[in-house]
Amino acid sequence: MSQRSNRVVQWLDLALLLGALTIIGVLVSWWGVFSRRLIDENHALETKVAGIDPEQALARANRLRIMIVGESAVLATMLAALVLGLWLVGRERQRRNQQMARLLQFTGHEFKTPVAGIRALLEAMRAGRIPADSQPRLLAHGLEACDSLEHLTDSMLVLQRSRAVDPKALGHEDAMSLVLSIVDHRRAAHVGEEVKLGELESCLVRADRDAVRVVLENLLDNARKYGGAKTTVSSALEGSRVRISVADAGRGFPPQDAERLFELSRAGSGDGVTHGSGLGLHLSRQLARQMGGDLVAESEGPGRGAAFHLWLERVPEARS
Repeated sequence: MSQRSNRVVQWLDLALLLGALTIIGVLVSWWGVFSRRLIDENHALETKVAGIDPEQALARANRLRIMIVGESAVLATMLAALVLGLWLVGRERQRRNQQMARLLQFTGHEFKTPVAGIRALLEAMRAGRIPADSQPRLLAHGLEACDSLEHLTDSMLVLQRSRAVDPKALGHEDAMSLVLSIVDHRRAAHVGEEVKLGELESCLVRADRDAVRVVLENLLDNARKYGGAKTTVSSALEGSRVRISVADAGRGFPPQDAERLFELSRAGSGDGVTHGSGLGLHLSRQLARQMGGDLVAESEGPGRGAAFHLWLERVPEARS
């Protein structure tokens, strides 16, 4: 759906909301006027025909008027709140649908590039157009493209699974052993990639092991592409949370662009923000927040490196 169509739908939703509230206001006002007339007619009948004391009849009529006003106000408030709640639910559902559509669009673009590269490599090899001395280098590029596809698929699957899990129901993982296992796997899978370990904090965190693995894999991929040769993984305890950091000494980015790194609309926009592909970081932040944590980025500026911090909730130590 185009941006213009989205704007039209938004204005239509707002017009329907205002129309519904206006109808409610008119109906309640009409009910109030009608009820007041009935009370006035009943008051006149009581004083002229039934012979009831005028002061008693007036007091009864006033009580009825107050009752009608109060009931009308309560009815109008309840109907307005119901309509507004339904409108907000519809807007939220529309926002989620648009977000999913954009996510699928960007996922398709992310899949298309490595698939096209792998296909071209396989066709060239089948046709015998690749010299023997170039085959190892091109095969390495093909494996790298396969890794990108695997990481992207893992990110989508783990994100979908994590949406159905309550953060409070997550397992307890030791932060140090979790980082060590992921870094060891990374070193075995990417021979020659230099990943250093900084200070590591040993404490329990509330986390999904697969989700943390996907996040750190994405951050390490990002550091390998844009961070140069030096990448350091560390963790630290800060209050009730644990911070797992992936720092590099590469391109960096302007500090004011930190939030834009996680936006889907940034990819391919030509805005000059180049630290990361967009989709991987976006999915990683979603995973972090699904676990009750967060993912943030910081840099002192272009050419001065970058650091990505995964925040996870610490599990309080059991008191004996």
